[in-house]
Amino acid sequence: MDHIPRYLERPLQRQLSAGDKVVVVYGPRQVGKTTLIHRIIEDNGYKTLTLTGDDVTHIEALATPELQRLNRITEGYELLFVDEAQGVPEIGRSIKLLHDHKPDLRIVLSGSSSLQLAGRTKEALTGRSREYLLTPIWSGELRTRHTPFELDALLADRLVYGDYPEVRTAETASERWAAVQAIAASYLFKDILDLTDTRYPEALVQLTRLLAFQIGSEVSYDELARNVGLSRESVQRYITLLEQSYVVFRVYGFSRNLRKEVTRKPKIYFWDVGIRNALIDRGNPIDRREDTGALWENFLIVERRTANAYTERPCHLRFWRVYTGAEIDLIEECGHGTAGFEITWSSRRAKRAPSLWTETYPEASFTKVSRNNWLEFVQPR
Repeated sequence: MDHIPRYLERPLQRQLSAGDKVVVVYGPRQVGKTTLIHRIIEDNGYKTLTLTGDDVTHIEALATPELQRLNRITEGYELLFVDEAQGVPEIGRSIKLLHDHKPDLRIVLSGSSSLQLAGRTKEALTGRSREYLLTPIWSGELRTRHTPFELDALLADRLVYGDYPEVRTAETASERWAAVQAIAASYLFKDILDLTDTRYPEALVQLTRLLAFQIGSEVSYDELARNVGLSRESVQRYITLLEQSYVVFRVYGFSRNLRKEVTRKPKIYFWDVGIRNALIDRGNPIDRREDTGALWENFLIVERRTANAYTERPCHLRFWRVYTGAEIDLIEECGHGTAGFEITWSSRRAKRAPSLWTETYPEASFTKVSRNNWLEFVQPR
């Protein structure tokens, strides 16, 4: 399989054509940020200076926010692209100088660590930047080259190997498994270990594997701390670092009216289920697994979150559970209202909203999401 068109190509094209903002593209390592940006640059024919925060000489070129020096570096170029910009100290101040004093220079930054890049650019570039999130391959992108029938047939493969571009373009199952294992081994923790003072890398890896076993379940920071031999505060800090490096994200409980609603413990999901499977070395087919339901839930919640980000739907994702045991997998709060979704791998099993939910939130909708209607769920109108 060759190039898979990315949804962000058009929005990035439009923003670069306008040229009035610094373009910042976030996302996990190996998710295709560099490839996407280079493709757009080539399509437009911009004379481009490409620097990277992984190169010491490039870091030195940008780390000193002096206008004369920066002018000399960028002279003669129409576009400056700084890849892995989180590796450049003072990147925000340097880019602010260029943006303010060279309005004809288009600037693009990419980063795989929102913690470092946001911290180094957010204040300096307030009002001057436009941010985009690039995720692993989304079903809306695959739909440009596959029919709904073909996408249904791909589900079992995607739930095992995930959706990183290198994985989706591999020819065989063994190549896909090797690709996702290589990403998990080589890139997953790179930003955390390179850019922070993480004292216990082995504990970080162990914690991430424990989280991989608990997708779809509420997690206890205290229990995790006991299992990895860290303090509760260290566990919370590591999970925050994993979030800021786009490995996992947290979903919290929904509550408005009832004291019996559970909100203290979050659920944690992986941005890519293939990475999750690689971390625990489980590459067996979907029909020989006991965690299919959890993988399906993780997959669909990522798809919905990606769809909301790409189409700029300002929604909050939650889950709902009460101490009596009633629960709903996903609650989505948007400007137009609240919707509950129960996610099930089985297409035959009937599912009604819990009576306490409908009584407490009569204005909210409820939908069962299965293999019969998943495509409509991951591409909301």
